[in-house]
Amino acid sequence: MPRSEKKNYARLTWLAPVLLFIYVPVANAVGDMLLICAVYGRDAYFKEGLRIVKHKPFTLSTGIVFSQKLDQLGWLLDTVLWLGFVFLTRGFLV
Repeated sequence: MPRSEKKNYARLTWLAPVLLFIYVPVANAVGDMLLICAVYGRDAYFKEGLRIVKHKPFTLSTGIVFSQKLDQLGWLLDTVLWLGFVFLTRGFLV
């Protein structure tokens, strides 16, 4: 392996923890927004201010709790977004 490729992978290794702390909250916020928009419509999030309560996963600001299926869909969406952010960044760094 040429030296320049090793250098790029070393840089990616050092950036991985930083990316983890940046991308997890971003993916969580975007995933929550997309989930609310998919279930209740775009106006519920942007105009009416419907949000997921902090530290109470999948409890809406109105007190409604998502069902287990929507809960699983939310976690899946967050994971897919996080992996997408990581692979997108990896493509730019390497």
